[in-house]
This record gives sequence, C-alpha cells and structure tokens, in this order.
Amino acid sequence: LLNRPILVCAGDATNDLSMLEEADLAYLAADGDARMFGRGYRTAAPCDEGTIADVIRQLNEEYQ
Repeated sequence: LLNRPILVCAGDATNDLSMLEEADLAYLAADGDARMFGRGYRTAAPCDEGTIADVIRQLNEEYQ
C-alpha cells in the first residue's frame, strides 16, 4: 500500500501483530508484550530507550 520495496515496522504489543506480519523487516521492542517473542521478529531497544532510533542504527550497520 505504501509503494515501497521494503517495509520496516516496529511494535511492542499484540495490536501490532498484523502490521509486523506484513513487514519485510519486523522489530519488536525489548520491553514488548511477552506473548510477542518467539515469532522470529528482530529485537530493538525498549520503548523508553528509543526503539525506532535503535532500528535505524541496526539497519545502518547491516546495510552499509
């Protein structure tokens, strides 16, 4: 729907499941709902420590 080749998403709760399932790269905040772990999502910093900033840092390291 966004007309982008790669969709990156980050979430922390079960209401984010459908979004994460559609993402090419899905990140779960380290302090996310315990039921979300074990689904193969990448892990990022907790929400209060800058989840999105950590996702960007990880992507910069991976794709440079």
